[in-house]
Amino acid sequence: MKWIQKLLVVLFVVLASSAVMAYVFADAVDLNNDGVGIAPYPVTGEDDIYAVLDFEVEDPIYVWEKNEDLTDNDGSKISASKLNDGDEWKVTVSYMHYVGGYVGYVEVELGSETVTVEEVEESTEENYVPRATDIHFTVTEGDLVDVDLGHDSNILNYRLHNSMTQIRESDIVYVYDADGDSLKISYDSLLNLFGMWQTGDGDAGVYTVIGTVSDGTDSTEVTITITVKDNDIVDNHAPLATDIHFTVTEGDLVDVDMSQVSTHLSYSNFVRMTQFFQSDVVYSYDADGDSLKISYSSLLSPMGVWKTEDGDAGVYTVIATVTDGTASTEAIITIIVKDDGVVEDENTCPVVTANDIVVNEGGLAVADYSATDVDGDILIISFSSPYENHGEWQTVVGDAGVYSTTISVSDGECITEEEFITIVVEDECTDSDNDGICDEDECTDSDNDGICDEDECT
Repeated sequence: MKWIQKLLVVLFVVLASSAVMAYVFADAVDLNNDGVGIAPYPVTGEDDIYAVLDFEVEDPIYVWEKNEDLTDNDGSKISASKLNDGDEWKVTVSYMHYVGGYVGYVEVELGSETVTVEEVEESTEENYVPRATDIHFTVTEGDLVDVDLGHDSNILNYRLHNSMTQIRESDIVYVYDADGDSLKISYDSLLNLFGMWQTGDGDAGVYTVIGTVSDGTDSTEVTITITVKDNDIVDNHAPLATDIHFTVTEGDLVDVDMSQVSTHLSYSNFVRMTQFFQSDVVYSYDADGDSLKISYSSLLSPMGVWKTEDGDAGVYTVIATVTDGTASTEAIITIIVKDDGVVEDENTCPVVTANDIVVNEGGLAVADYSATDVDGDILIISFSSPYENHGEWQTVVGDAGVYSTTISVSDGECITEEEFITIVVEDECTDSDNDGICDEDECTDSDNDGICDEDECT
């Protein structure tokens, strides 16, 4: 309570020394927001008005204008006797700033404010605008923000609280109403009707809430600045996993395992080890102690297995993903597959030769060829038309001509082809009935049983 007593003493001294000007900046209007205001406000002509500053400056210079004309008033005060309804009064405040050299002092303008003298309306029920303090305070993520309204019964207590909330944190908006009206406050965002807001993880930051204090007729706004600090709680740590590399030989079974270690120190040791030595084990660590699972981008089965074969020699990169179910990390697995050194016998294509053939019409053409394979492979032989695949062609009368035939020989891997010519010679005979049989080869078959009469038995 000692600091409050000291503050009361200071305020008493300030108020006593300011008997000539009984207004503070909170009583003034500052439409330009430059720290230069005029109090009291509104200006009615019933009270003297003063230029009020929201900062300290040595030997301020006051220049007053009335209806845009300069006046001879050079102080901070304008007497009420000079205030007429509808007149516009403007004050400009400056000071002399020393810049040195041959220039010396220059005049620097600090700000200005303009007011209009309003006509006093005769009213039996004059209402005063309520007053309210701006506040600021700090909470931590997870805290409940609870802004209250504090009613001051007199102007002295209000001014005390107004000064206090400028230099100290407070979650209480202090209000004062000269009419003694009941006051209510509402908020533009964040806070509910009761001035509450439950913060949570991720809400760290600085928030500005505008509160409106009303007596039912007039209202005033207050600025509530809420700083939410990080609670430094990390929901989940991503797991860690080592990159690994190892070598196998064609035909070997690749089998990658994962080993989850319990301490970060052990994990750090395995990180260094797998950088310099081959390993087919991915070492992992989770600061939260979560159970980890591993999966692979390619090559390896879900169990981390891959059976290499002849021809797989090379360098392979597999991306492994280690996850705790929430967060994950990637590990690089480099697999070097060496050649097994086994040289397979090269296949030799079969060799085929074919001779040209001359045959008479009606004769049987038989392909004259030779096919061999030094590897001893079983050979498959085929012919193009007009030959059958067994290498024969039964000609008939009318087939005379020259024919090109291709013989193909395959050992299952390689196919060898060769062409040969077949010449069919026209048979010189008489075929008076054009049945394709020479007349001399024909006979009498009186009973049409397909047997020449001379060949039948009696």
